[in-house]
Amino acid sequence: MNEIERHKEELAAKETSDYERVLMVFKRSDIGDANVGARSGERVIIESISEKDRALIYASKLAEERIKDQMRNTDENIFHKGFVVDVNVSTRDGKPVAYSVTDVKQIIDLSDD
Repeated sequence: MNEIERHKEELAAKETSDYERVLMVFKRSDIGDANVGARSGERVIIESISEKDRALIYASKLAEERIKDQMRNTDENIFHKGFVVDVNVSTRDGKPVAYSVTDVKQIIDLSDD
């Protein structure tokens, strides 16, 4: 029953994203697990929302697992990857302070070419 409820919450979060299919890149990463809904200690940039790096929150366990898998199980540098994600934006005084990732749509290679 708990697993079903968690899955329902994740699906609901995906349906209510503030921004869909935006490019997110890492400024600071951490391979350790984070609690869903809490700040992860990681910093990311989503230029279409703000040029400054912001705190990352995983709103979905599935999103966290997909991103952490990319960090832990590949030899590729996470800072050379882009993540096309759906996010909710947490604000303070009308300015973004954290991004809450609800879904990872695609992972792309950001080459210097």
